[in-house]
Amino acid sequence: MDVRREKSREKLRNALAQLLREQSLEQISIEQITDKAGVTRPTFYSNYQSRQDIIIEHVEHWLAAGLTAGHQSKYRLLSPPGQSQL
Repeated sequence: MDVRREKSREKLRNALAQLLREQSLEQISIEQITDKAGVTRPTFYSNYQSRQDIIIEHVEHWLAAGLTAGHQSKYRLLSPPGQSQL
């Protein structure tokens, strides 16, 4: 994947992550993601076929980062009270 394309995907994933801090997944639109990322809708669709595609990629990156020793504290999964952290 070329550098420009990877940067666009990273911007879009970061925008999704920021939006998820503010509202539920069901409320987030492609337009909100592209606006927050500062890219156009065609850029979104040149990288992803659907909203579900970016969500899946975001979760995969989040899980991969969480499983990497250097990022465990940053991406720690929270457990209910009384249970150990994953």
